[in-house]
Amino acid sequence: MKYYNPLISIVVLNYNGIDYLKKTIPYLLKLIYNNYEIIFVDNGSNDGSIEFIKKFKSIKLIENKNNLGYNKGKNIGIIAAKGSFVLLLDEDILINNNNYLNLILNFYQDLYLNNKIGFISPLLVDSEKKITKYYGIYYSFFGKRINKKVKLLNIKNYINNIKIGSFNGGAVFFSKILWEKIGGYDNDYFFGLDDYDIGARAYIFGFSNYLFNKELIHLGKRKDENKKHFALKYSYYYEGIVTTAFKNYELINLIIFLIIFIPYILFLNTSLIIYKKNIYLSFAPIKGLINFLKKYKYIIEKRNIIQSKRIVKNDIFLKIKSPNFNKNVAI
Repeated sequence: MKYYNPLISIVVLNYNGIDYLKKTIPYLLKLIYNNYEIIFVDNGSNDGSIEFIKKFKSIKLIENKNNLGYNKGKNIGIIAAKGSFVLLLDEDILINNNNYLNLILNFYQDLYLNNKIGFISPLLVDSEKKITKYYGIYYSFFGKRINKKVKLLNIKNYINNIKIGSFNGGAVFFSKILWEKIGGYDNDYFFGLDDYDIGARAYIFGFSNYLFNKELIHLGKRKDENKKHFALKYSYYYEGIVTTAFKNYELINLIIFLIIFIPYILFLNTSLIIYKKNIYLSFAPIKGLINFLKKYKYIIEKRNIIQSKRIVKNDIFLKIKSPNFNKNVAI
């Protein structure tokens, strides 16, 4: 099916991101595609973000009184979206190409002729950098694969469509119908269970995810954070990886995952404790496990629902690997 000039909803989740908004909003307003809406979901900001967004009458603003978290905040924006397609962004993503909506829509539609399209992951690059590791997420039995940094030009010059496991959470393009079919983000999680979980579910339901090699700019930089907060993020990460496996993996792959993942996490966490000199990380796997066990009953219920609706029998997302971008060869 070809879509002609469909409404595209740009949905942006913001939390205390006014410094980014001052840079990104002007670019959003200059896009040359003639049928799009902009929706901002604010997760209880107190830095003047809300007042700044309200200056732009063409932007629809949804105000959450509290920080509802990454998953629920984005789901709220997507539910409100009226478009046939959604470009979902974090507040620190800048669209530096006025023609970007036309380009990504054309890419989607060209793929759609011969494929069932899931999520399109825009290539992301940190501001003023010429290398990146944000070219999709790839699965393994021990969690997310760690992407090597690659020259941006190598990725942009790669000559064929790149199938990925899942998208990088900062930016993703998809059809609203897809979102409704596979159920959206898991509202039971505040952080750490978004792109990894839903990307696998897309494959289970018979869709494939792809990288779009026209870049967006990631303005956010890693902030200095205290050791307790760093350890808390890793507890969310461990919980999210295990939950994704329990919900989405076939039984045999789930068993293999548990055998490999537990010793891997002990090794990884010990290495981080030594490297970061952060004793609080000692409690991250424990906290992640406790949070998982608290939700275990609901996780199993979700697993039963997902597996009962499975279209593709094999966990093919586990077999997708990053291409060698140093070789300009079609796959």
